[in-house]
Amino acid sequence: MILVESDTLLAYGAINQKVSKNEMIFLEGSEPHYFFQVLEGEVKMISLNQDGKELIQGIFKSGQCFGEPPLFVDKPYPSSAVAIVDSIILKMSKKNLLALLDDKPSIAIKLLEIFALRIYNKALSAQILSNNNPEEKILGFLNMVKGDMGVENQTKIPYTRQQIADSTGLCVETVIRTLLKLNNEHKVEIKHHKIYY
Repeated sequence: MILVESDTLLAYGAINQKVSKNEMIFLEGSEPHYFFQVLEGEVKMISLNQDGKELIQGIFKSGQCFGEPPLFVDKPYPSSAVAIVDSIILKMSKKNLLALLDDKPSIAIKLLEIFALRIYNKALSAQILSNNNPEEKILGFLNMVKGDMGVENQTKIPYTRQQIADSTGLCVETVIRTLLKLNNEHKVEIKHHKIYY
């Protein structure tokens, strides 16, 4: 769901920022000052556990905003944001964002819907992560992804096996083995190395 058209963001003072693949946009623990929306490319929000293993909190594509909840509560970022590929993001100050939301209540309502969906997905993620069964973890994650995409029929899942591992807390070898098992059981379909669910 595109939150705000890029022309509107630019009219309210947003600037284009180019970020290279693997470049950090903000770090966990840093203070939030800007609203971010992906114009081109992909960004992931990550946390690291004590062993340095990455846990993906979310992946954001063109038209999607990220990292805004801490901006509204003046709390440090609980995760880091990093570009997955060379990307262009729109970056706007909190002051300008509040002016935009004041002028355009329909955008504030869309933002509220996005927050509600994220809270819902966090509850689903907690269930997925607390499950010890890799098959159930992966199927739960795939269901959540389809829900985010707004599709009910079988669709291509836009995550790599490594990204699924990083999102579910599993190692990539377990994800590969489990997906092959699910494919053999006709619960997922693997075609040309892509996952369909």
